[in-house]
Amino acid sequence: MKRKLYNVVEEENKLEAFLLLMGEQERQFIEEAKRDAYQLTIDHSIDSLKELERYLRDKRVNFHDQTDNSLARRAHCWYYLGEVVRQTYGGFWRFSMNKENTANWGCYVIEGHTPVEGVEFEPLGLVKGFTEDGYPSPYFLDAILAQVDPENDVIDWDTMPTEE
Repeated sequence: MKRKLYNVVEEENKLEAFLLLMGEQERQFIEEAKRDAYQLTIDHSIDSLKELERYLRDKRVNFHDQTDNSLARRAHCWYYLGEVVRQTYGGFWRFSMNKENTANWGCYVIEGHTPVEGVEFEPLGLVKGFTEDGYPSPYFLDAILAQVDPENDVIDWDTMPTEE
């Protein structure tokens, strides 16, 4: 599969503009969520992930609705998720053009949040997966911990099919 070519400077400028916009809109998003009894926090605490999942579930956020309101709601949610990772574990936003990990090619990702070099956290894809998988919990926390603490990510091999 051929990767789309991007102008790095142009894409970094778009990312910077997106982050400025989201930073301005984030307080309003959190305040509106609080009025609806969701405990999203301006400090983007790791504990607020349960509330973000509940918000997405209750509001039935999905990727089929292409209205402006739905697009904005999704953008706020995945930005919030990315900020939880960035503010809790460190790192920075960047436009992915990682040739070794092309799964995130052309996406906004968090990098530097884990001691493993080159690992990218892609919040938009994670929010999409959460909505398409039926809103299971604790989806976000499990995904984050698998990246930031992979040694404690235990796989239950007993549930895997065998040749027998």
